[in-house]
Amino acid sequence: MEEHCLQLEEMLQQEGHEVVRFGMARADNVPSLPATHSVSEVAFHGGGVRERLRAGERACLGSETRSKIGALLDKERFDLVHVVHAYHQLGMTFFPLLRRRGIPTVLDLHDYKVGCPRYLLFNDRTGQTCTVCLDKRGAWAWAPATRRCWNGSATSGMLLSMEALSARFSKAYTGVDRVVVRNELQWDAALHAGVAKEKLRLIPPWIDLRDEGPSGSSLDGRILFVGRLVQEKGVDTLIRAAAMARVPLRIVGDGAQRPELEALIRSTRADVELAGWRHHDEVLEEVATAKALVVPSIWPEVFGLVICEAFAVGTPVIGSDIGAIPELLGQGRGHLFAPGDAPALARILEKIDRDPDFAAQSVEPAYEYSRVRFSYDRWRTQYGEVYEELT
Repeated sequence: MEEHCLQLEEMLQQEGHEVVRFGMARADNVPSLPATHSVSEVAFHGGGVRERLRAGERACLGSETRSKIGALLDKERFDLVHVVHAYHQLGMTFFPLLRRRGIPTVLDLHDYKVGCPRYLLFNDRTGQTCTVCLDKRGAWAWAPATRRCWNGSATSGMLLSMEALSARFSKAYTGVDRVVVRNELQWDAALHAGVAKEKLRLIPPWIDLRDEGPSGSSLDGRILFVGRLVQEKGVDTLIRAAAMARVPLRIVGDGAQRPELEALIRSTRADVELAGWRHHDEVLEEVATAKALVVPSIWPEVFGLVICEAFAVGTPVIGSDIGAIPELLGQGRGHLFAPGDAPALARILEKIDRDPDFAAQSVEPAYEYSRVRFSYDRWRTQYGEVYEELT
Protein backbone atom coordinates (compact mmCIF):
# COMPACT_ATOMS: atom_id res chain seq x y z
CA MET A 1 0.00 0.00 0.00
CA GLU A 2 2.87 2.36 0.80
CA GLU A 3 4.31 1.80 -2.68
CA HIS A 4 0.87 2.38 -4.20
CA CYS A 5 0.49 5.72 -2.39
CA LEU A 6 3.92 6.85 -3.56
CA GLN A 7 3.07 5.89 -7.14
CA LEU A 8 -0.22 7.78 -7.01
CA GLU A 9 1.49 10.86 -5.61
CA GLU A 10 4.21 10.78 -8.26
CA MET A 11 1.69 10.33 -11.06
CA LEU A 12 -0.49 13.20 -9.86
CA GLN A 13 2.48 15.53 -9.46
CA GLN A 14 3.65 14.68 -12.97
CA GLU A 15 0.19 15.65 -14.18
CA GLY A 16 0.59 19.06 -12.50
CA HIS A 17 -1.50 18.49 -9.36
CA GLU A 18 -0.60 19.46 -5.80
CA VAL A 19 -0.80 16.55 -3.37
CA VAL A 20 -1.38 16.99 0.37
CA ARG A 21 -0.74 13.97 2.59
CA PHE A 22 -2.66 13.12 5.74
CA GLY A 23 -2.16 10.07 7.94
CA MET A 24 -1.14 8.66 11.28
CA ALA A 25 2.17 9.93 12.65
CA ARG A 26 4.90 7.31 12.81
CA ALA A 27 8.65 7.55 13.30
CA ASP A 28 9.25 5.67 10.03
CA ASN A 29 7.06 7.93 7.86
CA VAL A 30 9.09 9.23 4.90
CA PRO A 31 8.81 12.14 4.78
CA SER A 32 7.42 12.74 8.25
CA LEU A 33 4.00 14.37 8.49
CA PRO A 34 3.54 17.72 10.29
CA ALA A 35 1.17 17.80 13.26
CA THR A 36 -1.49 19.62 11.21
CA HIS A 37 -1.50 16.78 8.67
CA SER A 38 -1.45 13.80 11.02
CA VAL A 39 -3.02 12.20 14.05
CA SER A 40 -1.05 10.81 16.98
CA GLU A 41 0.23 7.26 16.75
CA VAL A 42 -1.86 4.57 18.42
CA ALA A 43 -0.63 1.04 19.17
CA PHE A 44 -3.18 -1.57 18.12
CA HIS A 45 -1.35 -4.58 19.53
CA GLY A 46 -0.34 -4.97 23.17
CA GLY A 47 -0.14 -2.06 25.58
CA GLY A 48 -2.10 -1.38 28.74
CA VAL A 49 -5.75 -0.58 29.29
CA ARG A 50 -5.35 3.09 28.44
CA GLU A 51 -3.68 2.35 25.12
CA ARG A 52 -6.36 -0.18 24.24
CA LEU A 53 -9.07 2.37 24.99
CA ARG A 54 -7.28 4.88 22.75
CA ALA A 55 -7.13 2.28 19.98
CA GLY A 56 -10.84 1.54 20.34
CA GLU A 57 -11.74 5.23 20.32
CA ARG A 58 -9.65 5.83 17.20
CA ALA A 59 -11.17 2.89 15.33
CA CYS A 60 -14.80 3.58 16.27
CA LEU A 61 -15.02 7.35 16.82
CA GLY A 62 -11.88 8.93 15.37
CA SER A 63 -12.31 12.17 17.30
CA GLU A 64 -8.78 13.46 16.70
CA THR A 65 -9.02 12.56 13.01
CA ARG A 66 -12.26 14.48 12.57
CA SER A 67 -10.84 17.48 14.38
CA LYS A 68 -7.60 17.57 12.38
CA ILE A 69 -9.27 16.98 9.01
CA GLY A 70 -11.93 19.58 9.79
CA ALA A 71 -9.23 22.14 10.55
CA LEU A 72 -7.39 21.25 7.34
CA LEU A 73 -10.57 21.64 5.28
CA ASP A 74 -11.14 25.06 6.85
CA LYS A 75 -7.64 26.13 5.85
CA GLU A 76 -7.24 24.70 2.35
CA ARG A 77 -9.44 23.94 -0.65
CA PHE A 78 -9.40 20.44 -2.11
CA ASP A 79 -10.71 19.30 -5.49
CA LEU A 80 -10.69 15.62 -4.50
CA VAL A 81 -9.77 13.35 -1.60
CA HIS A 82 -8.22 9.94 -2.27
CA VAL A 83 -8.44 7.62 0.77
CA VAL A 84 -6.17 4.59 1.08
CA HIS A 85 -6.38 2.32 4.14
CA ALA A 86 -7.83 4.68 6.76
CA TYR A 87 -9.54 2.01 8.91
CA HIS A 88 -8.45 1.89 12.56
CA GLN A 89 -5.37 4.07 12.00
CA LEU A 90 -7.60 7.08 11.34
CA GLY A 91 -11.09 5.77 11.96
CA MET A 92 -13.74 6.00 9.25
CA THR A 93 -15.90 8.70 10.83
CA PHE A 94 -14.39 11.60 8.87
CA PHE A 95 -16.25 10.75 5.65
CA PRO A 96 -19.36 12.82 6.56
CA LEU A 97 -17.07 15.88 6.80
CA LEU A 98 -16.07 15.40 3.18
CA ARG A 99 -19.66 14.91 2.04
CA ARG A 100 -20.86 18.04 3.84
CA ARG A 101 -18.14 20.04 2.08
CA GLY A 102 -19.10 18.55 -1.27
CA ILE A 103 -15.59 17.17 -1.87
CA PRO A 104 -15.50 14.20 -4.28
CA THR A 105 -13.96 11.15 -2.61
CA VAL A 106 -12.24 8.03 -3.94
CA LEU A 107 -11.85 5.04 -1.61
CA ASP A 108 -9.03 2.69 -2.63
CA LEU A 109 -9.46 -0.84 -1.21
CA HIS A 110 -6.53 -3.22 -0.73
CA ASP A 111 -8.26 -5.89 1.35
CA TYR A 112 -11.77 -7.21 2.13
CA LYS A 113 -12.60 -4.89 5.05
CA VAL A 114 -15.61 -3.56 3.15
CA GLY A 115 -17.34 -6.91 3.70
CA CYS A 116 -15.19 -8.62 6.36
CA PRO A 117 -14.42 -6.87 9.67
CA ARG A 118 -11.31 -9.08 10.00
CA TYR A 119 -10.37 -7.81 6.47
CA LEU A 120 -8.71 -11.08 5.36
CA LEU A 121 -11.70 -13.41 4.97
CA PHE A 122 -9.63 -15.66 7.24
CA ASN A 123 -10.13 -17.02 10.75
CA ASP A 124 -6.99 -16.90 12.91
CA ARG A 125 -8.44 -19.44 15.36
CA THR A 126 -9.31 -22.15 12.83
CA GLY A 127 -6.61 -21.33 10.28
CA GLN A 128 -9.19 -21.45 7.49
CA THR A 129 -10.85 -19.10 5.02
CA CYS A 130 -14.10 -17.64 6.37
CA THR A 131 -16.75 -15.90 4.25
CA VAL A 132 -19.65 -15.87 6.71
CA CYS A 133 -19.82 -12.05 6.66
CA LEU A 134 -20.30 -12.20 2.89
CA ASP A 135 -22.66 -15.17 2.95
CA LYS A 136 -25.10 -13.91 5.59
CA ARG A 137 -26.67 -10.47 5.93
CA GLY A 138 -25.69 -8.76 9.15
CA ALA A 139 -23.10 -11.39 10.09
CA TRP A 140 -20.53 -8.63 10.57
CA ALA A 141 -22.40 -7.68 13.76
CA TRP A 142 -22.06 -11.06 15.49
CA ALA A 143 -19.68 -13.39 13.64
CA PRO A 144 -16.33 -11.82 14.68
CA ALA A 145 -17.16 -12.31 18.37
CA THR A 146 -18.86 -15.70 18.15
CA ARG A 147 -16.29 -17.16 15.73
CA ARG A 148 -13.34 -15.40 17.42
CA CYS A 149 -11.68 -14.82 14.07
CA TRP A 150 -9.15 -12.21 15.27
CA ASN A 151 -6.44 -13.66 17.53
CA GLY A 152 -8.98 -16.21 18.80
CA SER A 153 -10.52 -13.49 20.99
CA ALA A 154 -14.23 -12.75 21.44
CA THR A 155 -13.36 -9.31 22.83
CA SER A 156 -11.30 -8.49 19.74
CA GLY A 157 -14.19 -9.73 17.63
CA MET A 158 -16.59 -7.36 19.42
CA LEU A 159 -14.23 -4.45 18.70
CA LEU A 160 -14.20 -5.40 15.01
CA SER A 161 -17.99 -5.36 14.91
CA MET A 162 -18.09 -1.97 16.64
CA GLU A 163 -15.64 -0.63 14.08
CA ALA A 164 -17.78 -2.04 11.27
CA LEU A 165 -20.87 -0.41 12.77
CA SER A 166 -19.02 2.92 12.89
CA ALA A 167 -18.06 2.62 9.21
CA ARG A 168 -21.63 1.82 8.23
CA PHE A 169 -23.06 4.65 10.32
CA SER A 170 -20.60 7.05 8.63
CA LYS A 171 -21.42 5.58 5.19
CA ALA A 172 -17.69 5.27 4.69
CA TYR A 173 -18.17 2.73 1.91
CA THR A 174 -21.59 3.51 0.48
CA GLY A 175 -21.39 7.32 0.65
CA VAL A 176 -18.16 7.82 -1.30
CA ASP A 177 -18.17 8.70 -5.00
CA ARG A 178 -15.90 5.92 -6.30
CA VAL A 179 -14.57 2.68 -4.81
CA VAL A 180 -11.51 1.13 -6.43
CA VAL A 181 -10.96 -2.64 -6.07
CA ARG A 182 -8.31 -5.08 -7.26
CA ASN A 183 -10.17 -8.34 -7.95
CA GLU A 184 -13.60 -9.84 -8.52
CA LEU A 185 -14.04 -11.05 -4.94
CA GLN A 186 -13.45 -7.51 -3.65
CA TRP A 187 -16.03 -6.31 -6.18
CA ASP A 188 -18.57 -8.83 -4.80
CA ALA A 189 -17.71 -7.88 -1.20
CA ALA A 190 -18.34 -4.21 -1.98
CA LEU A 191 -21.69 -5.00 -3.61
CA HIS A 192 -22.63 -7.10 -0.58
CA ALA A 193 -21.84 -4.11 1.67
CA GLY A 194 -24.23 -1.92 -0.32
CA VAL A 195 -21.83 -0.07 -2.63
CA ALA A 196 -23.66 0.86 -5.83
CA LYS A 197 -22.29 -0.98 -8.86
CA GLU A 198 -21.88 2.23 -10.85
CA LYS A 199 -19.44 3.52 -8.22
CA LEU A 200 -17.09 0.53 -8.50
CA ARG A 201 -13.93 0.52 -10.60
CA LEU A 202 -11.57 -2.45 -11.02
CA ILE A 203 -8.01 -1.13 -11.37
CA PRO A 204 -5.09 -3.53 -10.93
CA PRO A 205 -1.59 -2.21 -10.13
CA TRP A 206 1.08 -1.63 -12.77
CA ILE A 207 4.46 -3.31 -13.00
CA ASP A 208 7.70 -2.29 -14.69
CA LEU A 209 8.14 -4.63 -17.67
CA ARG A 210 11.41 -5.21 -19.49
CA ASP A 211 11.19 -3.93 -23.05
CA GLU A 212 13.24 -6.84 -24.34
CA GLY A 213 10.82 -9.39 -22.91
CA PRO A 214 11.26 -11.98 -20.15
CA SER A 215 14.78 -13.29 -19.58
CA GLY A 216 13.65 -16.68 -18.31
CA SER A 217 14.19 -18.33 -14.94
CA SER A 218 17.48 -19.67 -13.62
CA LEU A 219 17.88 -23.41 -14.09
CA ASP A 220 20.31 -23.44 -11.15
CA GLY A 221 18.16 -21.28 -8.90
CA ARG A 222 16.11 -22.33 -5.92
CA ILE A 223 12.36 -22.43 -5.51
CA LEU A 224 11.43 -19.08 -3.95
CA PHE A 225 8.84 -17.72 -1.53
CA VAL A 226 8.53 -13.99 -0.84
CA GLY A 227 6.27 -12.58 1.86
CA ARG A 228 5.38 -12.34 5.53
CA LEU A 229 5.80 -15.45 7.66
CA VAL A 230 2.25 -15.62 8.98
CA GLN A 231 -0.34 -18.38 9.12
CA GLU A 232 -2.47 -17.27 6.19
CA LYS A 233 0.47 -17.28 3.76
CA GLY A 234 0.65 -21.08 3.84
CA VAL A 235 4.45 -21.28 4.13
CA ASP A 236 4.19 -24.48 6.17
CA THR A 237 2.51 -26.15 3.19
CA LEU A 238 5.39 -25.08 0.96
CA ILE A 239 8.04 -26.39 3.37
CA ARG A 240 6.32 -29.79 3.56
CA ALA A 241 6.03 -29.89 -0.23
CA ALA A 242 9.70 -28.98 -0.69
CA ALA A 243 10.66 -31.79 1.68
CA MET A 244 8.50 -34.27 -0.26
CA ALA A 245 9.89 -33.16 -3.63
CA ARG A 246 13.46 -32.89 -2.29
CA VAL A 247 13.98 -29.50 -3.89
CA PRO A 248 15.92 -26.59 -2.34
CA LEU A 249 13.77 -23.71 -1.13
CA ARG A 250 14.65 -20.10 -0.32
CA ILE A 251 12.29 -18.06 1.88
CA VAL A 252 12.56 -14.26 1.75
CA GLY A 253 10.62 -12.50 4.49
CA ASP A 254 10.02 -12.54 8.20
CA GLY A 255 7.13 -12.66 10.64
CA ALA A 256 5.56 -14.10 13.77
CA GLN A 257 5.47 -17.67 12.42
CA ARG A 258 9.24 -17.94 11.93
CA PRO A 259 10.00 -20.02 15.09
CA GLU A 260 7.24 -22.47 14.16
CA LEU A 261 8.55 -22.75 10.61
CA GLU A 262 12.12 -23.27 11.81
CA ALA A 263 10.89 -26.21 13.89
CA LEU A 264 9.04 -27.60 10.86
CA ILE A 265 12.20 -27.34 8.73
CA ARG A 266 14.13 -29.34 11.33
CA SER A 267 11.45 -32.01 11.65
CA THR A 268 11.00 -32.50 7.88
CA ARG A 269 14.74 -32.11 7.11
CA ALA A 270 13.78 -29.88 4.21
CA ASP A 271 16.53 -28.02 2.33
CA VAL A 272 15.32 -24.52 3.23
CA GLU A 273 17.22 -21.25 3.52
CA LEU A 274 15.55 -18.53 5.59
CA ALA A 275 16.92 -15.33 4.08
CA GLY A 276 14.98 -12.86 6.23
CA TRP A 277 13.64 -9.48 5.17
CA ARG A 278 15.01 -7.80 2.02
CA HIS A 279 14.61 -4.39 0.37
CA HIS A 280 12.35 -4.28 -2.69
CA ASP A 281 15.23 -4.05 -5.16
CA GLU A 282 16.81 -7.12 -3.57
CA VAL A 283 13.48 -8.95 -3.76
CA LEU A 284 13.26 -8.23 -7.50
CA GLU A 285 16.74 -9.73 -7.94
CA GLU A 286 15.69 -12.78 -5.92
CA VAL A 287 12.64 -13.26 -8.16
CA ALA A 288 14.69 -12.84 -11.34
CA THR A 289 17.20 -15.54 -10.33
CA ALA A 290 14.74 -18.08 -8.89
CA LYS A 291 13.85 -21.33 -10.59
CA ALA A 292 10.19 -20.67 -9.74
CA LEU A 293 8.14 -18.51 -7.40
CA VAL A 294 5.54 -20.14 -5.14
CA VAL A 295 2.55 -18.32 -3.61
CA PRO A 296 0.97 -20.94 -1.29
CA SER A 297 -1.59 -18.70 0.45
CA ILE A 298 -4.55 -20.22 2.25
CA TRP A 299 -6.46 -16.91 2.32
CA PRO A 300 -7.90 -15.17 -0.77
CA GLU A 301 -5.04 -12.85 -1.76
CA VAL A 302 -6.32 -9.51 -3.04
CA PHE A 303 -3.62 -9.16 -5.64
CA GLY A 304 -0.28 -10.95 -5.90
CA LEU A 305 2.05 -8.16 -6.98
CA VAL A 306 5.07 -10.44 -6.61
CA ILE A 307 3.40 -12.77 -9.13
CA CYS A 308 3.33 -10.01 -11.71
CA GLU A 309 6.95 -9.13 -10.91
CA ALA A 310 7.80 -12.76 -11.69
CA PHE A 311 5.82 -12.52 -14.94
CA ALA A 312 7.93 -9.51 -15.93
CA VAL A 313 11.26 -11.35 -15.65
CA GLY A 314 10.16 -14.76 -16.95
CA THR A 315 10.14 -16.70 -13.67
CA PRO A 316 7.47 -19.45 -13.58
CA VAL A 317 4.83 -19.10 -10.86
CA ILE A 318 3.05 -21.74 -8.79
CA GLY A 319 0.09 -20.61 -6.71
CA SER A 320 -2.80 -21.87 -4.63
CA ASP A 321 -6.20 -21.80 -6.26
CA ILE A 322 -7.78 -19.06 -4.13
CA GLY A 323 -8.56 -15.34 -4.30
CA ALA A 324 -6.89 -13.38 -7.10
CA ILE A 325 -4.21 -16.02 -7.72
CA PRO A 326 -6.24 -18.09 -10.24
CA GLU A 327 -7.24 -14.86 -12.01
CA LEU A 328 -3.54 -14.22 -12.61
CA LEU A 329 -2.34 -17.77 -13.29
CA GLY A 330 -5.25 -18.97 -15.41
CA GLN A 331 -5.05 -19.86 -19.12
CA GLY A 332 -1.58 -21.33 -18.93
CA ARG A 333 0.10 -18.41 -17.17
CA GLY A 334 1.13 -20.52 -14.18
CA HIS A 335 0.48 -23.67 -12.18
CA LEU A 336 -2.30 -24.03 -9.59
CA PHE A 337 -2.87 -26.39 -6.66
CA ALA A 338 -5.53 -26.61 -3.95
CA PRO A 339 -4.75 -24.46 -0.90
CA GLY A 340 -2.96 -26.47 1.78
CA ASP A 341 -2.41 -29.50 -0.48
CA ALA A 342 1.29 -30.21 0.06
CA PRO A 343 1.42 -33.45 -2.03
CA ALA A 344 -0.14 -31.67 -5.04
CA LEU A 345 2.35 -28.82 -4.70
CA ALA A 346 5.21 -31.32 -4.35
CA ARG A 347 4.30 -32.90 -7.68
CA ILE A 348 4.45 -29.52 -9.42
CA LEU A 349 7.76 -28.70 -7.74
CA GLU A 350 9.24 -31.99 -8.97
CA LYS A 351 8.21 -31.22 -12.56
CA ILE A 352 9.52 -27.66 -12.39
CA ASP A 353 12.83 -28.88 -10.93
CA ARG A 354 13.39 -31.71 -13.41
CA ASP A 355 11.80 -30.52 -16.66
CA PRO A 356 12.97 -27.13 -18.05
CA ASP A 357 10.39 -27.27 -20.86
CA PHE A 358 7.56 -27.71 -18.36
CA ALA A 359 8.92 -24.83 -16.34
CA ALA A 360 9.19 -22.55 -19.37
CA GLN A 361 5.78 -23.16 -20.95
CA SER A 362 3.97 -20.51 -18.89
CA VAL A 363 6.57 -17.74 -19.27
CA GLU A 364 5.55 -16.17 -22.57
CA PRO A 365 1.76 -16.17 -21.94
CA ALA A 366 2.35 -14.61 -18.51
CA TYR A 367 4.56 -11.86 -19.91
CA GLU A 368 2.12 -10.98 -22.70
CA TYR A 369 -0.76 -10.89 -20.23
CA SER A 370 1.22 -8.49 -18.03
CA ARG A 371 2.20 -6.30 -20.97
CA VAL A 372 -1.45 -5.72 -21.85
CA ARG A 373 -3.09 -5.63 -18.43
CA PHE A 374 -0.49 -4.18 -16.07
CA SER A 375 1.18 -1.41 -18.03
CA TYR A 376 1.80 1.98 -16.44
CA ASP A 377 -0.12 3.76 -19.22
CA ARG A 378 -3.21 1.65 -18.62
CA TRP A 379 -3.02 2.21 -14.85
CA ARG A 380 -2.57 5.97 -15.28
CA THR A 381 -5.43 6.17 -17.77
CA GLN A 382 -7.81 4.26 -15.50
CA TYR A 383 -7.12 6.47 -12.49
CA GLY A 384 -7.23 9.54 -14.72
CA GLU A 385 -10.71 8.58 -15.85
CA VAL A 386 -11.86 8.24 -12.23
CA TYR A 387 -10.53 11.69 -11.36
CA GLU A 388 -12.05 13.27 -14.48
CA GLU A 389 -15.45 11.77 -13.72
CA LEU A 390 -15.45 13.44 -10.32
CA THR A 391 -13.79 16.79 -10.98
